[in-house]
Amino acid sequence: NNDGKIYVKIETEKAEIIDNSSEIKLRDGVFEKIEGEKFSNEKIDMTKLPSVNGTHFGKLFSFKSSVKSGYSENFKKRKKGLVALKACMCLFSAAIVIMSAVFGRAFQMLINAKNSYNHNVFYVYTPSEEVSKKLNDAVKDEDTGIDFVRLQGYYPDGDSNISFRVGTFETFTQSGYGDGYETNAVYLDTSVSKDMELLAGKNQNLSAEEVLITSKVADALLSQSSVGYITEYRDLIGLISSDLTVDEKNLRVAGVVDSGESSVFLSEVAMAKYVRNRFSGSYTSLASRYNKEVADGETILAVRIESDDVEYPSIGETIFIQGVELKVTDIIHNFSQYEDWIEGSGEEKLEIDGYFEKLAENDYPELEVGSDEFLDKVSEIKDERYFEYYDYYYIEFEEYLRDRYFFNYEFELWLYFEKGAEEFKYIYLTNEYYRASLYKEKYGSYPSKSTFDTIADTLPTTGSIDYTEYFKLYEAEFYLFEPYGISSTSYLLSDNDYITMSKQFGETHPSAKIDYDNGYLPYTVIHSVNPSVTEKWLNREFSSLSHEYYDVIRTPDDVFDIVLADSREEIITSLIALVAMLAVMSVCMYFIMRSSLMNRIKEIGIYRAIGVSKGNLVFKFFIEAIVLSVLTVFIGYLLTSGFLYLSFAISSLISSVFFYPLWLAFAVLVLIFAVSTVCGILPILTLLRKTPSEILAKYDI
Repeated sequence: NNDGKIYVKIETEKAEIIDNSSEIKLRDGVFEKIEGEKFSNEKIDMTKLPSVNGTHFGKLFSFKSSVKSGYSENFKKRKKGLVALKACMCLFSAAIVIMSAVFGRAFQMLINAKNSYNHNVFYVYTPSEEVSKKLNDAVKDEDTGIDFVRLQGYYPDGDSNISFRVGTFETFTQSGYGDGYETNAVYLDTSVSKDMELLAGKNQNLSAEEVLITSKVADALLSQSSVGYITEYRDLIGLISSDLTVDEKNLRVAGVVDSGESSVFLSEVAMAKYVRNRFSGSYTSLASRYNKEVADGETILAVRIESDDVEYPSIGETIFIQGVELKVTDIIHNFSQYEDWIEGSGEEKLEIDGYFEKLAENDYPELEVGSDEFLDKVSEIKDERYFEYYDYYYIEFEEYLRDRYFFNYEFELWLYFEKGAEEFKYIYLTNEYYRASLYKEKYGSYPSKSTFDTIADTLPTTGSIDYTEYFKLYEAEFYLFEPYGISSTSYLLSDNDYITMSKQFGETHPSAKIDYDNGYLPYTVIHSVNPSVTEKWLNREFSSLSHEYYDVIRTPDDVFDIVLADSREEIITSLIALVAMLAVMSVCMYFIMRSSLMNRIKEIGIYRAIGVSKGNLVFKFFIEAIVLSVLTVFIGYLLTSGFLYLSFAISSLISSVFFYPLWLAFAVLVLIFAVSTVCGILPILTLLRKTPSEILAKYDI
């Protein structure tokens, strides 16, 4: 006994200390056998008992216990800050969903890049007649797979952009352009679409102002619809393009045909106009556009300003324009004055005195020409029939006005020829003739010259013509759809010859030839029904062609690379922003979970001290993190995703801001679970790098 402590020295190895927790109990007193109890005198050899072998050393926590622990720790116990933690985790998942939907537009660009061009269209540099002829001869040849070609005057960077005005239909118009639908498409003519199934509208007897669109183009337009009256293919019928024009008239959708290509189909004449208005291998125009009739193989030459450096053909001469043989049947010149037009046409007109002398000779053959009596009769006839001379002199005036209208698209001439406003004819004549015509209209015949001089001041002049009723026509029709006139020289063609020249190059008369130094690049657009066959044929036939700066052959794959390159910078920027924001929020999530762990440091230290393994503790906290994520992050994810899809159903306008398809929603779900669980176990992994004593000593708070 040393200061209250008892030390026992035992000579045998078999010794046991009996305390309050021992199974053996000591009683004070003399042993007495209690009736009914049995005692054995058999001695037990402990060394012969089997050894105890453990199977789960250090594994204190199972899956079931970890789930219960996770739920209890986070939702049963009212710990300080736990409510804020759960709210933050819900907000975290909501923010990830919103960010993913916003930056999902970058993924949409990648998807659209593959669908934003026609996979059946090739482009070939066409610098010569030989190349053009070979391409045109290849049309409908099964060995080439080509069924349509047309010219294009610029370097091909992909399909053309086409936009449609929302609300611009036959019954009303809307001048705004920013609120329309737009997509990409290749412009082809209706010969390509003849075997395609009609889904809405019509596909026969199209006018030059009507187009067909494929179902792929229609789907792209409908996906942008933010109004309830445009939801089906039939709702697109009548929609007017804001940028596709022919003769300055905006084209409208007439029908939708079934096709997986991004194409817009114009009538053959409209397609030719589209090509020739944007790129032409020669100075040519469609005769019918100017109310002229020309047979196939014939042409009318229109010359606005003659050049001494150009040799023009004569009437009856045969020339070639882009390989088409044409006979010149007429030549039209631009004259600002009727007198110049008369002289240029070779007509001869009598002077006013000579005209009436001729009448006197016919009416009074018995009188001697030049006698006083004859001259008196001339004066008498001139006074009585004075205004008949105007009818004689201006008998070809309407033809002159039509030629003038051909070169100079003036509003007054438009009113006269297109709207039947007869009074505007006289502003190109004299006020005297106009006043006499008004008198004749009222009284049935012209006044004599003497009578006219008396009443002239009481008759209106051309300057008094009231334009008020024509102002609406000016703004509604003439101003909006004013076509271009002939600028210098143009050969007027029949429809068939005009269509042919929109597809080929060839020998061209010097007066019709265009100089390509103005930046045009002659390319041929090729539509294929078998792209693989067409690509092989093009490479075989035109591999010898070259250009200093540009590709000679553009395949659909080349176009895809261009489309992708145009949007690559925006895609990369969006993805970097998404990753940066996700990283910031993940760091915040980590510190939130770490602060929650700090309250359980002592508990973790004790577990480690009694032998619970690191792996079992990581497993416990991993399961708890999943439980916490399911009851917080997952709920926030469901609510936010549900809100987005509900918004998509209510208004398609949301689709212009967010892109959140099901595959992206699933990816976001996996992402937020991964982030939340990783952030949940990272703190415990960091902590378990220390020994149990270090955990208890340093972090016991």
